[in-house]
Amino acid sequence: MKIAILIQGEPRFCKEFDVFLENLNDPKHEYDWYFWLWGPNPGPEVHGFNLIADCWRNYTPEWAAQKLQSLLPSNHKVIKVEVHPQDNLKFPVITNKAGETHQTNVWKMFLSMRNADKLRTDSNTVYDMVIKARPDVGAVNLDIDNCFQALVTNPNQVIMCKEECHHFGYWGTKVNDWLAVSTPHAMTTYCGVYDKILEYCNRGFIFHPESMLSYHLHNNGVKITYGEFEVSLRQLGRTDENHKYWADFGKWA
Repeated sequence: MKIAILIQGEPRFCKEFDVFLENLNDPKHEYDWYFWLWGPNPGPEVHGFNLIADCWRNYTPEWAAQKLQSLLPSNHKVIKVEVHPQDNLKFPVITNKAGETHQTNVWKMFLSMRNADKLRTDSNTVYDMVIKARPDVGAVNLDIDNCFQALVTNPNQVIMCKEECHHFGYWGTKVNDWLAVSTPHAMTTYCGVYDKILEYCNRGFIFHPESMLSYHLHNNGVKITYGEFEVSLRQLGRTDENHKYWADFGKWA
């Protein structure tokens, strides 16, 4: 089976990423990686916590591709790495938003998600399955073969983590936007929410990431399926006396 893996967002590579990789160790599969990342990135002096290793503050796509390829298993191939600045981005301001929503972060998340998938579609490579993930998210019991069989039964679905594991939202089916498994076509729909945000907000829909994603999938007839795997975020680092989190970067530093 040929599998594409999309990694998007800030380069927060840490030990959780190793936990995710443990699910992708079957030698009969081919794994192609597409990375759409932000950079340069601020250090802990800006936020008072540390989610990004020093070597990922100022870096080039060429350096990142070489480093990532050297750390991935032998049957994994880095196909494309793109790095884009984030300092001067401007997005529409939405007034009807959930109180806990940081608008710029949500826009950036959906933009990087869409662009990571575009790297895949631009390659014109045929894949059996696509996984969308983040550098700082771990996954346990992600059975690739079981997911594939489920997608054969219904190709127009997105498989997320198990029902009791970190699902959020104010509309319809609660979802998790950290990690998703799907067919190429349904994954492009999933990653296309960025282009529909203003349309949804103009309808009066609340600006909240999981709610908009759930609404978007429903509008496009894509089924949301809870799988059997679990996901984790910011579990393997440490929290200091000021309740600030410091990631453990392990070999990714």
